[in-house]
Amino acid sequence: MSLSTIEKWKQKADFQELLQSAIQEIYIQSIAELGLGATEAARELRRIIGDPDVSDRVRISAIALLFGQLERFKSWQLEQRLEKVESLLDGIDPSENQAD
Repeated sequence: MSLSTIEKWKQKADFQELLQSAIQEIYIQSIAELGLGATEAARELRRIIGDPDVSDRVRISAIALLFGQLERFKSWQLEQRLEKVESLLDGIDPSENQAD
């Protein structure tokens, strides 16, 4: 198969649709894998925090990492909620909601 054949395929709408679908599936699988890794990492940090044989310095670092991740997650959740509110408000005239 030649590169020119592939270039011709790339111009077709059905090929572009299939390609986007494949890219999206790879992305979804990658996100799921990252989620599993994040769960395992959080468990390991919790194990380190509770391990009496670990130095205080290491435990404090683990706690800081865990809280940092929690803060990032909360920020992400807030951003998602704001985007939803903004999408619900799109098209609504702000003056309609003001009291007379």
